[in-house]
Amino acid sequence: MFLEAIAAEPAFGLERRASQNLGRALRRPVAAEAGNQRPSLTFPLTREGHMNMLSAFCRGVLVDYESAAELLRRQAALLRELPNVVPVRLPTGTKLVVVGDLHGQYLDLMHIFRRCGFPSETNWYLFNGDFVDRGDCGVEVTLTIFGWQQVYPSAVFLNRGNHEERSVHSMHGFQQECTAKYDKDVYEQFNEAFAQLPIASVVNEKIIVLHGGVDDDVDMAALATVPRSEYVVNASNSSGGKPGFVHPHMREKMELIKKRDKQMHPVNAALWNDPMKHDGEIHNKMRGTGRLFGPDVTQRFLERSNLGLIIRSHEQVSEGFEWPFESRRHLMTVFSASNYAGRATNKGAVALIAAAGMPPAPAEASTGATVAGTYDFGFGEMRVLNYDAEEVQALRTEQRNLYKLAGLFVAKRAELKAAYSAAGSSLSQAAWVSATQGVLGTGGELLHALLAALHGGVAIPATVNPLAILDRFHIASAKLEGLYHVHRLLYALLYKMEAGGAVSARDFALGCKVMAKHFPADAALCADPKELMACLGAPKGAKDVSLQSFGNAFRVNVRAAPQQMLALELLHHMDRDYLRGLVDATNAAAAAASRGDSLSDGGPAADEEVEFSDRRQSVPYNALWAGLDDKPKAPVAHGRDSSSSEDVNPFAMLVRGGSDEELPGDDALPKGLIKQGSDVNSLAEYFTSDE
Repeated sequence: MFLEAIAAEPAFGLERRASQNLGRALRRPVAAEAGNQRPSLTFPLTREGHMNMLSAFCRGVLVDYESAAELLRRQAALLRELPNVVPVRLPTGTKLVVVGDLHGQYLDLMHIFRRCGFPSETNWYLFNGDFVDRGDCGVEVTLTIFGWQQVYPSAVFLNRGNHEERSVHSMHGFQQECTAKYDKDVYEQFNEAFAQLPIASVVNEKIIVLHGGVDDDVDMAALATVPRSEYVVNASNSSGGKPGFVHPHMREKMELIKKRDKQMHPVNAALWNDPMKHDGEIHNKMRGTGRLFGPDVTQRFLERSNLGLIIRSHEQVSEGFEWPFESRRHLMTVFSASNYAGRATNKGAVALIAAAGMPPAPAEASTGATVAGTYDFGFGEMRVLNYDAEEVQALRTEQRNLYKLAGLFVAKRAELKAAYSAAGSSLSQAAWVSATQGVLGTGGELLHALLAALHGGVAIPATVNPLAILDRFHIASAKLEGLYHVHRLLYALLYKMEAGGAVSARDFALGCKVMAKHFPADAALCADPKELMACLGAPKGAKDVSLQSFGNAFRVNVRAAPQQMLALELLHHMDRDYLRGLVDATNAAAAAASRGDSLSDGGPAADEEVEFSDRRQSVPYNALWAGLDDKPKAPVAHGRDSSSSEDVNPFAMLVRGGSDEELPGDDALPKGLIKQGSDVNSLAEYFTSDE
């Protein structure tokens, strides 16, 4: 009965059913309990598992305690095996994204992934320290970065920053954040991993990337041999400054470490030193440790090390990057936290490097960043992208719409193919937009944005092959495309019945029967459950269907996709979690109804014990629903991230807001579909009524 009731709902019905008077329901103890549930990870970590973790973080939810602890244990073991200075040799066809300070600003990290793509075998990343402190999400930023290195240990590289040290982050926020989100034991595990972080990386044998800087007492041999895990800030401060604060936990080690002051100095320099415009070097009085070094010191270091360029971070700069020695371009600062700590107005930036003799990426003129500079060295080309708060918002909006639009290309393939065949095999951009609008009804600006994204931001040809463009959008099996219109509803039905992440073949057949009954045309494939199971990749005679496999089978892929299109992968995971949240909410409502509770009368008293099934507590109600009836408010500080902001609200991502492109093509989708781009003119209407 539950399945038939859900399937019989008109458009938006499940959303309305799930959210009737939900504001009152969420104030009940059951809501608070459900909101605290955290997803688990399986190890070794896979890309799929890692994307699930990112989806949780974007919903404002942490992974569970055991998963975080195991991820950190594995990360410390991985880092322990790495040398102090990690060689990074880029093969042909790959690029490296160098990311500077993030300081717990998860929104900036996700923006970089949206703009440059998620890590992969050909899309490498180097994170140059200062993952934590001052921002709200140091835990999430660090777990995300650590997780990517575990998934791609040969493509993701990490350097230590000065804030990855106990005496620093105990004063600047991370200790408090971590112990509040987990506890002191997990905090200690973070410190164990931080202590094992490499000091520097050398890219293509000519570019050294480290967090702070160098001086005349630093050379590559010293960097390579110093016992990095024993470093304590200020212990090696032999430049005349006063010793800074040392955490009580480390005081017992101070005497031993001071005896090795000269040996430990390279770490202090690599983490703390800053450039100055004048020649020479002096003590850095502003920081209280480390040195200021000039262009002559930089040149001498490069010459004795047979290197050509230093990339460092450590300092906030207005454009996100800076050549502090101006025309003498042998040292560059890269800082990636835009609107730093919610107070500054600086841009964020990343540097792109490719294999020697190859450009790192096309000079893309697309949403989300500006190509701030291209620099050709004898050992290769480097490109710098920078971005501000407005570009972060614009790219997020564009990608939501591109994700919706990609689904429409699959759902409307037959109609689009007919329109393109009638229009001709070679169309001007304007003619292609016109033909596509005739089927989808969407705005021309979004279609032009899609063309730009498909071409990686480079110049779009004067004429395009419309059928070739259409062919680039696909899901796992062409046979499944006929079901794409209503597959989210089938997914919701199956999730209601799942146990252990799978649905039995019998229950799968039951769900298919319901779909075939209510959607005889769009769910025609459901008439034969065995054939549908085969299309989903289940072996002959399989006794169950994996929900993960089902969801992935309907993920829209783009052939020869540029990195910016590949970054839409995360939205697929968030869509799936959103659907699960809707089903969870219906279960809560059903449980209340079975007890005779009336959500409209406020429910039981606050001190009344409320039972709740533990079968569906994976989605945080507070993150999904809280504040949805309120008018959207601009973030106080664009450079910071918060689980309560619109930036990480999955419902706001899936329901069209005022800034999203209109997608009239959505209106033609069949009733009963839980879909993106729902034309909700008034949230209140759908949260208070069920006509």
